[in-house]
Amino acid sequence: IQRPAEYYQKGLKYLAEGDMVSAQMAFAQAYYLSPQNAEYAYMLAKTLPRDDESELNLIKKILDEALKLKPDYSEAQSLLEMLSQKNE
Repeated sequence: IQRPAEYYQKGLKYLAEGDMVSAQMAFAQAYYLSPQNAEYAYMLAKTLPRDDESELNLIKKILDEALKLKPDYSEAQSLLEMLSQKNE
């Protein structure tokens, strides 16, 4: 049984290697196992595709959760603002 931190570390490794799909899956697993971790939520949101309205809404929802957990999370706030502007 893997711990959320192990999935998170795998996600970072995949991201560094440019394997976005594997990174996304690893971050999703970390977030699923530990939804109260703002960093896991942010990294999942950061790696999810942004091709349509429903995907953007999911990302915003995850970022909102991250900001509820950690209101001063500037990276999450910046990504949320960027996505909101993109939608206008």
